[in-house]
Amino acid sequence: MLQPVSGYLLGVTPNFAAAIAINFVLMSIWADRTRNANFAVARYWFFICAAVSALGLLSWELFQKTSKRLVFDVHDMLATLVGIATAILLFYLVTPRGAAETK
Repeated sequence: MLQPVSGYLLGVTPNFAAAIAINFVLMSIWADRTRNANFAVARYWFFICAAVSALGLLSWELFQKTSKRLVFDVHDMLATLVGIATAILLFYLVTPRGAAETK
């Protein structure tokens, strides 16, 4: 049997991981089509991707309240928001900036 903490983490990890993955999948599609964009433009589109990811995952979680077979969990919603925040942090850590943009 799983310990309470590991059981909890096992339950919320899919939402956390999906929030990060959806952001970067959408962003990679944008980046593949848009070459040589500066950091400000990339940041704008990243926040659009983050909004799509968050709205999609949160909407799905809320939709689950309408079903008798699906399980709504507020902790999944919180994990989604933490995943979005983590994706934003990762974006700022790994996205290169031009010399003029770092000043």
